[in-house]
Amino acid sequence: MKICILYNVPNTTIKYSRWHDGFTKAISILQNTFNIDMINTFDNPKINFSNYTLVFFKESFNGNIYLKYKSQLVKNNILGLFISSSHIKPDNTTLNIYDILFYLDAAKKLLINYDTTFFKQDALCILKQI
Repeated sequence: MKICILYNVPNTTIKYSRWHDGFTKAISILQNTFNIDMINTFDNPKINFSNYTLVFFKESFNGNIYLKYKSQLVKNNILGLFISSSHIKPDNTTLNIYDILFYLDAAKKLLINYDTTFFKQDALCILKQI
């Protein structure tokens, strides 16, 4: 199984060449076990999505990365979202775009009254099928 994580960091920031935080540390640990490509969409790379089982977006709901690449995704891609810095309470149409959602603590607090039970069930079913 090959995993793609798309993010956008402009080359005008220090984070472009030296992004080190809890998220990147967790991904580097997972890369010891899983085949994970971290792709900065700022560089406008050509991505062959048929090479990936899981495609994750590191952004908020209705994000520009998803909008930029949605027409290139393939039917078999399982889509995930790493949600951070988001104040959006998504509607069902937006929620149905993604198969797996990961909330960082700050984003999760905004949705404290939002029932996310079915996300967990869907994610478990998808992961068992892979």
